[in-house]
Amino acid sequence: MQTTGTTRGPTHLVALYVATAGLQGNALGSDEEEITLLVYVLIDVQQNKVCFHNDDSTIQKRERKRRAKIK
Repeated sequence: MQTTGTTRGPTHLVALYVATAGLQGNALGSDEEEITLLVYVLIDVQQNKVCFHNDDSTIQKRERKRRAKIK
């Protein structure tokens, strides 16, 4: 954790969202899937700005390639 001057606490925060896919109810966990969505945002707390964010295009490309191999 970085601190500067008289400011205490983190200078940056990360928000992370991860999603998977699969069956619900009694079948939960029986069809394990890889992560289907991974999104993160880096926030500069001192400037109240988003420094960096990603989209899920990399994961989507990998999944399309994987599915193309199966067909």
